[in-house]
Amino acid sequence: MAALCEGYTLCGLVPAPNQLNSEIQGIEEERDCDHVIVTKSARSVTLYKVSDQKPLGSWTVKQGQTLTCPAVFNKHTNEYVAVSDNKVIRIWKEDDVILDKTFKATVSADVWKVHCALVGGPAVLFQRGAVRLLDSLLSAPQQPVEEVLVQEETIRWSTSIVAQTQQLIIFTTELKGDHFLYLQRLNPNSVQKYRLEPEEPGLSPLSFWASYRDKNICLLYLYPNGHVYQSLVSVRAPAVDEGSQVVPLPRDQLLSLPVGEELLEAASAIFLDDAHVAVVGVPHPSAGPGKGKGSLKIPVKL
Repeated sequence: MAALCEGYTLCGLVPAPNQLNSEIQGIEEERDCDHVIVTKSARSVTLYKVSDQKPLGSWTVKQGQTLTCPAVFNKHTNEYVAVSDNKVIRIWKEDDVILDKTFKATVSADVWKVHCALVGGPAVLFQRGAVRLLDSLLSAPQQPVEEVLVQEETIRWSTSIVAQTQQLIIFTTELKGDHFLYLQRLNPNSVQKYRLEPEEPGLSPLSFWASYRDKNICLLYLYPNGHVYQSLVSVRAPAVDEGSQVVPLPRDQLLSLPVGEELLEAASAIFLDDAHVAVVGVPHPSAGPGKGKGSLKIPVKL
């Protein structure tokens, strides 16, 4: 087993079922890997310098308002973007002091998350699956927003990836125990839906991680039973007749972590490189005192 050395990768830890009201809502990289933005689920956003663990700035919404998705940093404009009360998009700069005096716009539907990419600018993913580029949305904030998801289908995870020069929004959903992956292309605009292979009855993925490699989206996901899977998704645009179809998503099992007879409560897995996967999480309760959390760096032949 190799040891973790200098450098880090942000790896979000999904809260355990009895800790869904976790104080930390999101951690996002800012201008470089030494600066991160921490969003607390209630009211505040704080900018930290990782190397010296010091806060560089903090912004708070007014009493009675709630931040409902993690703040992100738009590197094109050097501005922060966050959403409060599901529909109010807020934009500010580092030297702004009072958040309520900065730009804000109310949109017509609830927002799931704002994603930033190196190309194409920020994109807004709505809770019902629609995607809009932020600039286009702010030109007419009250524009109608379509519903992509079927009734009772809920987004569980999302990310943004740049494949060559194409910006992609990827998100997973759950519907009555089934899990789906959506691949939204922004230019040209198209969406493809995939169905994940079922795991043991009652088990849902704890975490997802996506990266672009060899002209494919590589999706890594971890289940409570310690099974880590990889699926490859082509970035080619779907043909017209297959754009509305639900495509089965094949998977390969990369790892079976030794979790014992119990299940993982909360964990995340990410690729470090072509040969290593990092896992951080909370193992089964019988791990004993002082062994509730830990991280691994595991060599994997891909």
